[in-house]
Amino acid sequence: MNGCISMSIAVEGLSKMPDKVVVFLKGTLEQPQCGFSNAVVQILRQHSICDYMAYNMLDDPQLQQGMKDYSN
Repeated sequence: MNGCISMSIAVEGLSKMPDKVVVFLKGTLEQPQCGFSNAVVQILRQHSICDYMAYNMLDDPQLQQGMKDYSN
C-alpha cells in the first residue's frame, strides 16, 4: 500500500472518531493561522461546543496531503 492510500485511510479513520466533532485547523485553537480556522474556532466557542477533537494541519505535512487526497 503506498503512502497516499494509507494516509487517506488514516484521515478517514480520524474523521470517524467517536468525538461528535473533528476539526482540522491551520494552527491551534489558541492561535488559528488562517481566517477560516479562526472562524471555525469562533463559531464553536459561540455555540459553547467544547467536546471536540482538533488537529493542527501545519504540524503534519502527511496529514495535509492525506486531507487533499481524501477530499478529492
